[in-house]
Amino acid sequence: MTEILKLDIGINQKLYNTNLTLNKGWSFKGASEAKSWFNAFFKKFFEENPTLSPTELIRANERGVFLKDGRIISHPDLFMLKKTPAASTAKKAALVWGSLPAVSEKQTEIKTNNPTIAKPEASHELKGVAKADFAFLEPTHLLNKIPPAPRWNSEATAHLSKEGLSRLEANYLLSKNGDKPESNSAKETRLGTRLGVEKREDYRMSTTLMGKMSEFFKTTSIRSDDILAKNSPLNGCKTQDGVISGAISSSYNRHADTITMLRKIEAEDGSSTCYAGRVDTLPKAKEMARFLFLGEIERFEDFSGLSKGIQLREDGNYELTFAVQSLLNMHVFDSQQKNMFEKQLEAYNRLAKESKKTPLEITHPETGKTYKVVVNPLAIAANQFNWSNYLPNFLGESTAQAYSIEADKALQKLAEAKIKQLRAGDNQKKINQIEDTLDALLNNKLKKSWEKILARAYLVTILDLPEVIHCKSSVDRTGGAAIPMVFALKEWLKTGRPLPLVNGRYSTSAIADHSITDDTGEKIYPFKELVALKMIHELKMSEFARGDKGYKIREGGILHPALKDLLPERYLDISSFWSLFNDFKSSYSPAQNFLRS
Repeated sequence: MTEILKLDIGINQKLYNTNLTLNKGWSFKGASEAKSWFNAFFKKFFEENPTLSPTELIRANERGVFLKDGRIISHPDLFMLKKTPAASTAKKAALVWGSLPAVSEKQTEIKTNNPTIAKPEASHELKGVAKADFAFLEPTHLLNKIPPAPRWNSEATAHLSKEGLSRLEANYLLSKNGDKPESNSAKETRLGTRLGVEKREDYRMSTTLMGKMSEFFKTTSIRSDDILAKNSPLNGCKTQDGVISGAISSSYNRHADTITMLRKIEAEDGSSTCYAGRVDTLPKAKEMARFLFLGEIERFEDFSGLSKGIQLREDGNYELTFAVQSLLNMHVFDSQQKNMFEKQLEAYNRLAKESKKTPLEITHPETGKTYKVVVNPLAIAANQFNWSNYLPNFLGESTAQAYSIEADKALQKLAEAKIKQLRAGDNQKKINQIEDTLDALLNNKLKKSWEKILARAYLVTILDLPEVIHCKSSVDRTGGAAIPMVFALKEWLKTGRPLPLVNGRYSTSAIADHSITDDTGEKIYPFKELVALKMIHELKMSEFARGDKGYKIREGGILHPALKDLLPERYLDISSFWSLFNDFKSSYSPAQNFLRS
């Protein structure tokens, strides 16, 4: 349902008569109040965009202002006008309608499938420490060239609108899974598939380090890219705008037959920081193996031996070894997540067994060369890592530990082989760091989940293996804390600086509290500052999965338990925490809409 609102917009002493199409969900006390607000809004809007004319405007909804040429211009105020319960509408109205923040300062137009979308660049500065710039990337990465598999007869969908495709996908998935339309899983599927229709680009964070931070990391810049798998079931379908080819399987689309939010977190040299995505079936395990193999392909083509988990075997096949860290709950009060873990374990075990008999065939999307690959996933580490997990020793920790023992033994075996190699040279300091990390991990000296995740990430880095980190949707726990701290660890190790010493033993956990002093005598925590910057990057990624809902932070000041140890002190209360995003311009939703009750 839509409403037509006739507006008289006065700009530069000239009156424009414009019809504005409003989607269902806008909430005003009356037509006069709506006209008044929109007149004020668009007066400001066109003053900030002098090259635009009101006659170019088609409609506006919670996603942005739509123009005749197909562009969408986003503005924070539009997202604050969603329909709210009657009891709270009047209370919020004065706050929202009483102020008009400036339109995004800089627009960068990126050509995609029709329609073209204008997306604002974003930046954030940790004053005196670092500045990060964020930008969308054209899909030129090798992983973007993996051909999507069409799910339906393309001719049957040739004349469907995007909304129609969304319903079609929901019906396809619901019939496949037998869910009733009114069920929560059905609603999640419809929401998730709708978000998967429009194209999502890869996203880059370019960090400029300042002062002592630059000296510490021995560089002035650090870059990190999130490369999204374009794997939505919508890919291959025709619309009025053309064939869909760049959609992803989003966070809420948990019934899709492709991996949710599958992505590679990539450093500037092309090496992987880690991968994200949860597997629960054999086809998804194969999808992950292909993504990992192709994600590392440029780094092993010289066949110089073990390189990021890939080896050329004597039989002419390749072998891919990788580690997985699960952040799912393992206690009886969340049997769904425990079942997810067990399904993943079964899927990877089946793939390992099957590929030993018949290697998985992986085709290079550019050269067409086909590789036969034996897939060797290590035992999965179980890290309970949730918002409610303040008392893990009483809630499923023994189950998580039982699974993790096998994962840690697998790392120990590989690490001991690595130590034998290192003994041939002058590498005693590195050997000590590996041995101390193994000792802390194997002898249960690490009490917090994040400490265990970091210790395993360190060993995986030393062993040069790809690593997959995931939670239920590979968004909140994964992007909100785990990926940022692994990113910070990797950048730390690139400096060649050893791990800090605690009571004569090397400690991965201690890097969080390692400080340096700036020119004013203030303490800076290099590891924590990088965690904060990468967290902004991953929070932006959460919008790709949930649209304007974004990252989930509970009201009342409750942060993820790990963040209290991993973020700089100035962000440890909820109001200060949101200051991380004060300068962050979002193309899909304003920073304050990441807050969710």
